[in-house]
Amino acid sequence: MILAWMKKYPLQNNRRGPFFEDVPGWSNTQMNAITFAQFMMNHPQYFPGWKSAVKNIFNWVYATLGNKTWEKYGVKVVNEQTAYKVPGNSHSSRQTSAELQYAALAGDSTYYENAIRILNWATYMVDVDGKNRYPQDENWLTDGYGDYVRHYLRAFAAMPMLAPADEEHILSSTTVIQFAQYKNNSLKKLSVTEQPGSSVKLSYAIYEEHGKEVIRLTGKPAKVLFNKRQVAENMDDKAEGFQW
Repeated sequence: MILAWMKKYPLQNNRRGPFFEDVPGWSNTQMNAITFAQFMMNHPQYFPGWKSAVKNIFNWVYATLGNKTWEKYGVKVVNEQTAYKVPGNSHSSRQTSAELQYAALAGDSTYYENAIRILNWATYMVDVDGKNRYPQDENWLTDGYGDYVRHYLRAFAAMPMLAPADEEHILSSTTVIQFAQYKNNSLKKLSVTEQPGSSVKLSYAIYEEHGKEVIRLTGKPAKVLFNKRQVAENMDDKAEGFQW
């Protein structure tokens, strides 16, 4: 019922609000728009035309809430909502994480360059002591310390090359990670070794037997073990990595 309503109304008329508790009346919000775009990308089986629908949402956000203040520096960021047209680092980085997910899934790099610049721009909203604020306003705890960080993690998951190249990181998982250790230790569930004969570089355990993890490593693993059994690399272009 909810999906049918979303497809009939917001997806067609771009009425993307309201959301914020401190704004009386109607206000279209970037959060509602992009969260719906992310839902479509995470569940494309419900949306046969998700590529064009997601792209339309991105274009609507920039047309309605795009902020050109920093365009002279080569970046266009995003305002929070129509009733409060102030650029937010959390909202802009949310836009980026969705755009990079779209680029990875659709193979469309339309938004890629600006998305990377937004990630850089948003870091300038964080002070040397960690205070995170809107550029023209006060600190916003949920936006700056909750949403903001999570959007960077989502961006890394969509584009692993953005994650630190000199460290191992599990960037995303379709199931719960129960245990993870990024140093030499005894085998638990799955282990990755970087060089032949080397000790374990990464071990982790997952809640469900089947899942998909995206991992950033400092080098291609020489061996991957699942429950102490070595697994082969998947050479299918459509499914990179190791599969078991």
